Amino acid sequence: MNPIKFMAWDNVDKCMFHEVQNGIDFDDGSRYEFSDFFNRDDYHKWELFQFTGLQDKNGEEVYDGHVLRYKGEHTLIVKWDGKDFLGFDAVTPDHFDNKVYDCLLAVGYEKYIEIIGHKCAHPELLR
Repeated sequence: MNPIKFMAWDNVDKCMFHEVQNGIDFDDGSRYEFSDFFNRDDYHKWELFQFTGLQDKNGEEVYDGHVLRYKGEHTLIVKWDGKDFLGFDAVTPDHFDNKVYDCLLAVGYEKYIEIIGHKCAHPELLR
């Protein structure tokens, strides 16, 4: 069974925090518990992204929101769908097409995908 892990994007300070399911400690001594990331009135305006259970061809963990390169030529974004046993889809960032490549997030396809960024940290990858 894959571990349940999350990372969180801080929409105010524009930075990513990893493995926030255990909470995080800030440099100023304050602490956020995992439940704090769900507070919509929080200063940081957090976005949470779940680990898919897969790794890319370089051994990097693939999370919801990651932008992938498939076979060196197709740009795809990982999205939570919750509709099937995989739970995640890889879709084209073109909002008019949104072709689904859900099979790419199945075991065995790791050697064909590479993380090239995250939609929050690198929105230019979605253009």
